[in-house]
Amino acid sequence: MHVRLERPLEPIALEEHHTHALLVASLRGTVLGEALVPARERVAPELQRQALAEQLGDRLWEERLLVDFARAARGSAAPAEAPVPSVSVVVCAAGATDGLRALLDSLAALEPPALEVIVVDRSTGDEVARTCSEYPVQLLHEPSAALADARRHGAAAGRGEIVAFLEDDSVVDPLWLAGLGANFSDPLVMAVTGYTGAFELEPGDAVGGPQERLVHDIFSLERPRLGESNCFIRRTAIGEATSTAALYERLLGLGHRIVVDPGHIAWCRSPRSRRVRARLARDAPAMFEPAATAPAQVVQDGDPPLSVAIASYNRRERLAQVLQALAAQSYPPERYEVVVVLDGSTDGSAEHARTLDLPYRLRLLEQDNRGLAASRNRGGREAGAPVVVFLDDDIEPEPGFLAAHAAAHRGGPGVALGTCPPATLGTDLISMRMRHWWADYYRRRSEPDHHWTYVDFGDGNVSFAREVLESSGGWDEQFARETVRRQDWELGIRLLQSGVRFVDCAGARGAHHFDPSFATALRNRRVEGRSDVLLATKHPQVRGHLFLVTLLRAAAGSRLSSYGLTARHPRAAGLLLRPAPPIARLIEAAGLRSLAWRAMPKLLGNSYLAGVRDALPTREEFREFTAPILSGEAFEGVPVRLDRTGTLELPAAVGALELELGYADRPLARVEALEPEMHWDWDALEQRVVREALAPFRAVVAKDPGELPDLASAGPPTELSELSIGEH
Repeated sequence: MHVRLERPLEPIALEEHHTHALLVASLRGTVLGEALVPARERVAPELQRQALAEQLGDRLWEERLLVDFARAARGSAAPAEAPVPSVSVVVCAAGATDGLRALLDSLAALEPPALEVIVVDRSTGDEVARTCSEYPVQLLHEPSAALADARRHGAAAGRGEIVAFLEDDSVVDPLWLAGLGANFSDPLVMAVTGYTGAFELEPGDAVGGPQERLVHDIFSLERPRLGESNCFIRRTAIGEATSTAALYERLLGLGHRIVVDPGHIAWCRSPRSRRVRARLARDAPAMFEPAATAPAQVVQDGDPPLSVAIASYNRRERLAQVLQALAAQSYPPERYEVVVVLDGSTDGSAEHARTLDLPYRLRLLEQDNRGLAASRNRGGREAGAPVVVFLDDDIEPEPGFLAAHAAAHRGGPGVALGTCPPATLGTDLISMRMRHWWADYYRRRSEPDHHWTYVDFGDGNVSFAREVLESSGGWDEQFARETVRRQDWELGIRLLQSGVRFVDCAGARGAHHFDPSFATALRNRRVEGRSDVLLATKHPQVRGHLFLVTLLRAAAGSRLSSYGLTARHPRAAGLLLRPAPPIARLIEAAGLRSLAWRAMPKLLGNSYLAGVRDALPTREEFREFTAPILSGEAFEGVPVRLDRTGTLELPAAVGALELELGYADRPLARVEALEPEMHWDWDALEQRVVREALAPFRAVVAKDPGELPDLASAGPPTELSELSIGEH
């Protein structure tokens, strides 16, 4: 039985041969777990309540804490739900009609509804056709077709963004599609599988299914258990796989994600038909994944003229590609100019650019090599338009790029941050890790209640109102050469401190052509270590948010850790890091991906720490710099009252931050709001809140250890007045 805890518990009637009821408990679409209740004829609410308290008490208290935290920090017990994508449901029918009729009845009762239902008839009789004639479904005839072929044909006939596969001996819960939008809001998620339970279980059958939402990818330590049915797959990902299991295998091997979400509930008659294990792919073939396209831009009379400022150094061919991509913009060429600052280029970039036939005004400015910050500042000074777009010389803009930037400035002065995901990446581990990092960053940044911090500010694809650019003073030119990696964060701190509004401009998209090799990543991390020291020297409040914090914690856990050795002997560590890239490639080529992935973060961390020691060469300087971090002085506290409704009020340009959680004037726990070097992440923050605050929260709120939480009191009466586990 599916027990929805936002409703009062009701008696459950059992048939004579039933000895137990398996309660699948959910709250607002989130499955909290299962509780097995022994009973005869009738399972009273009191028995259900007792079983839930004994078997799911901890999980229910977690949910109560999360409801209170969301209300206190985000202003609502439940964040706004992502819209459900269009879904084509494909059912392959083998001929039996009783089960098919029950399934079609359940699909007709869905809320929200599916876009369409497609039944693929694999039988040679006419029973399936007669049954389908009573329902608004599309019927395809594929007599004796293999199941994989029938599914592919059904998917090809559909129109939905997502294709859902079901077996004809199942029924779905009325809220089967609810919450699907949240799963597929992550562009790396290609497939979602739900909870599939049996109508009845015989003695000896395994009891239980997935208890929590899980995300699987190539980096997961455990192999996922995924079903052939009750699954949702992006249409673009289906391809020619011979089975759903083979498709999962290919998707994981290509670096995509698969979500197991028990909130999508279906019931079937045969528990054996849903047990399939997928293996991680090692050498999966390449699969074409179309880039997300920006919506069509409408150029309005009020859209401002633009200046595009590009700083370039010895990238002749790549610069030419960027200039030609700017020629293909939907924005009228008479409404923008392009200013290129060649920072000591010696490869003929200027001569080659002058040969291009471009529809817009192009100005080439040549100077001695002064670094990226100085080049950006000169481009900004030379720009003549009221809005200046800064673009890297290795980011190729899509046609709607400039129109999106212009539209972002209709609302007044501010800073619009575009998107520049990797253009092409391989299937090696470091490439996949980069792809995941960028996708997660843009997804979090697009959340309506995202908290902007300085690490959100990237200067490779950003536009400024001229008055904002001029009042900010531009980039700090001390960030050059050996410390070139943090000039964007430093400017982001000053912008936030002055109250500048950041805007997520997802439509201003460009493909970033950068070197994803492990050797380059190691070099960049060392430069970032040096740059972070300069950044924290100028802005001490970010010291506790640097990646250095992670390494210091690891080193404190063991004096023999590699980080501790690097901190004490940076020169020796630098020599040991030199052969790391080829060794890592050999390990991965040998198929030891798990070993390679465990080694790579440590190597990157040691390279970063070596960069810190480059900037702090003596032990005295290193100790003085890290003392505020180790003592906790570098962390700022923000109170959050879990018994009140509100939204987080964060200081401008926040660095290291801890939330001081309290309930009814009693302190509960201090929780790190931002992981070192990371962007604001609500999901990760909620996990830390549960980990650090659940025990003291339960001790304060519960009257006795075995008590179930009163979910009705977790929110204001207007929001959650009907949430209680019990009878009203």
